[in-house]
Amino acid sequence: MKISIQSYRIYGSKSQYGQEPRGNPFSKPFVISNHPQENENSEIILGEFPKNYEIALRVRKAFVKNITNSSFTQANGGNDHDKFDGYIRKTLETSEYKFSKEDWNWYLTFVIMREIEIEDKFIKDRQYFWLNTTKSVELKEQFHQYSKIHLDRLASLALLVFGEDFISNIVVEDEVFCTPDKMPFSQWDIVGHAPTVSIGHLKEELDFQTIESLLNKFRNLPEGIHKSFDSAEHWYLAAIKEADPWKKFMWGFLSMEILANKISNQLYDPVVKNLTFEYDAIDDNDDIKVEPWIATRELCPPKNRLNLTQKFTIMAVGLKSKTVLKDIETFKKVKKSRDRLSHGDLKNESELPLSEFSPLLRRYFQEAIKYYLHNYQNFPLEPPENMQIRMDL
Repeated sequence: MKISIQSYRIYGSKSQYGQEPRGNPFSKPFVISNHPQENENSEIILGEFPKNYEIALRVRKAFVKNITNSSFTQANGGNDHDKFDGYIRKTLETSEYKFSKEDWNWYLTFVIMREIEIEDKFIKDRQYFWLNTTKSVELKEQFHQYSKIHLDRLASLALLVFGEDFISNIVVEDEVFCTPDKMPFSQWDIVGHAPTVSIGHLKEELDFQTIESLLNKFRNLPEGIHKSFDSAEHWYLAAIKEADPWKKFMWGFLSMEILANKISNQLYDPVVKNLTFEYDAIDDNDDIKVEPWIATRELCPPKNRLNLTQKFTIMAVGLKSKTVLKDIETFKKVKKSRDRLSHGDLKNESELPLSEFSPLLRRYFQEAIKYYLHNYQNFPLEPPENMQIRMDL
């Protein structure tokens, strides 16, 4: 029997597109075919709370409501499938379920789905909870691990299109269920978070096709780039959804540290080799010649001996930040706080420099994505334009 296995991640936001909250401007999911792989699809659902997930949640609540009913339990364990389904249907018809969909003005849902063949011996002849429980758990665990990294990638690229407002609050985190012939079932745990956030704002225009274009570019990146980026992406997404300021700071710093290590390693040679120097002669009669590589050697240690601040500097220069000096000073302040925290000297959360660090991390994470995508056909990465360092001799 062919079934569809699906993994859902749902974000909620107080911001919204359009005049009405929870409105889907496309009236249906946006489907990216053959992603992440052939015979798999990704769906992105805008605005509305996804209907399939809501149906599955209702079924699960109906199951939980009946679980203490001995007749229902016997029907579940025996062969009285009609009776089992009847209990579920009756509960769905007679019970009202109130969902807190109004907590958020807008939802952004990512779905990874795959069609698979299941042996008939695992299928029960009933409408609800039709899949063998052991097999269900096995499928869920395997697909959960597989889909997580791809859901992370969808969320990261959505950051470039929609902004951080729309992926900061996670409502459902990577929940897996299966559908036979489009009929959903529910055998999974619901993870829900509903922190209050700042007042939302109105957006009117969508550049939605950009996500598909970005995904297609990302798929063509060398495997090494994917591996380098995956860990930074994981900790960045963990940081922006985290409410605890200590975890938010540490996970964010870990993401920045990974970015600095990986990107500086790629940009070190083009940055160092393209340094140029201006200098003033001691007097007009002196014929002074300074070989650039001599000064460069003294200014820049070998890349395997760079400290973290130097690595961040290489990254900042190589990504052509317009505020390099300010960024370096901010990073040094953030790193000092991290070092104090690691040594037990920072004990008051009000001392965490999150107000300065969060925008810095967000900007460099976005610039790292753009730079990789821009240069993916020219790997190793293109060098930045010549930079000048003035030296008074």
